[in-house]
Amino acid sequence: MLEVSLTDELPVAGSHKTYLTSHDEIHSLAANLDVSDTRFWMGFGEHYINVFNGAEQP
Repeated sequence: MLEVSLTDELPVAGSHKTYLTSHDEIHSLAANLDVSDTRFWMGFGEHYINVFNGAEQP
């Protein structure tokens, strides 16, 4: 889920990593706005990423 990431330099927060995510609401937005594609980038803390990655393992 969090394979695609991007690091930006934000004016106040500094360097911050964001991840391309998918939500049903975003797909609905694309359909209702009659656009071909929408993207949703979201930032997560390192602790969340570690917990999420641990939850994915069998």
